[in-house]
Amino acid sequence: MCIHQALAARLTGTLSLAAISAIVMLAGPLRSAGADDRRFTFVEESRHHPPAGGLEFEQGILWGADAKEDSKFERLDFRHEIEYGLSDRIQVALDALEWHWQKDAQGHETKYDASGAEIKFRLLDPVTDVIGLGFKTEIEIGRESLHWENVFIVDKVIDKWEFCYNFVIEPDWEGPRYFKYEDSGGELANRFGVSYELSPAWFVGGELIHEIPLPDWKSGEKQNLFIGPNFSYRGHNWAITTTALFLAMGGRDEAQFKLQTIFEIDF
Repeated sequence: MCIHQALAARLTGTLSLAAISAIVMLAGPLRSAGADDRRFTFVEESRHHPPAGGLEFEQGILWGADAKEDSKFERLDFRHEIEYGLSDRIQVALDALEWHWQKDAQGHETKYDASGAEIKFRLLDPVTDVIGLGFKTEIEIGRESLHWENVFIVDKVIDKWEFCYNFVIEPDWEGPRYFKYEDSGGELANRFGVSYELSPAWFVGGELIHEIPLPDWKSGEKQNLFIGPNFSYRGHNWAITTTALFLAMGGRDEAQFKLQTIFEIDF
């Protein structure tokens, strides 16, 4: 099945949901753009976190489909996260639950993946300083894996434009059960994002993801390059951001299309 057929067959329900969501959005009151709202889903921003004392719930959904080596491949990843602003420059978060549903040539499964915690620091502000700098570190622990993501953030807001770059180091360990992890490896990644403010409520842009898999910390695996558009809408105390990525080059086991949506609700 080609990617265009996959999109036509699989996105009907998603587009219907998006249409309903759009009606709800337009019916609700608007608010001014907030520093705690996302413009990207794969790229991290130094200024994205709740203000001091603020609490936010994030629901992330990532859909991947149509791998070259298995046209039946389809996967949905769900992430339920609670974020809290310790200060205007420090955010902590709890990934309460991460799980997925996957279908491939062998069948399908629903499985719990991991739970984790993160902390993010904004060292320089992308609006008031010459350049924005930030750092996020996150640890996710699952029954058969341990994942540690470290993201170095450089970004800048110029008028209605935002430009963002991430350098990512992601060590991974796998094993038969909790804290009996035996195999180790990781991934390096470069992530780029650009976004433009159409209005206080609407933003459009694009993201580019370059992944360098390092199994056993050795090179040799084919690198992956994803690129695609995104949009963000901000309602009253909530926001939604969606990114559609297409595989420009990569391994045969990689999904040729990814759609990630993040819902944010402020408390």
